Amino acid sequence: MKAELVDYAGQWIPRSTQGEFELSHMQHALTSDADGLLSPHFLTDAPRNYGKFSDSVLDDLINKQRMAVTTEERKKCAQEVEKRLLEVVPMVFIANPATVLLGQPWVHNAGEYSFAGTGMYMVEKLWMDKH
Repeated sequence: MKAELVDYAGQWIPRSTQGEFELSHMQHALTSDADGLLSPHFLTDAPRNYGKFSDSVLDDLINKQRMAVTTEERKKCAQEVEKRLLEVVPMVFIANPATVLLGQPWVHNAGEYSFAGTGMYMVEKLWMDKH
């Protein structure tokens, strides 16, 4: 495999949309709403479903969680979606623990915003308490 660093809007989006990849890595900034990830990335024909993955059972589960009215019901439905994803989706989910470390109470001035979902945080004047 040969890694290639490309511009997001100019190259990555159009090339990913056309399926011009064997393996693609992208970090996304997400909200606390599970559907901010589920519908745009995993529904059949979704705008960010670049691998053209399709699973009718998963589509039904995602739509069910979108229509749930209560928080408890949405949580239960989203957990069903997550279970199905781990069974069938051809993706690897990786967590970035470095961003979690910036959220500790002894870290100051790190900022709570990232740049374009890249996981790069403002740390220019960061300082930490001794602990």
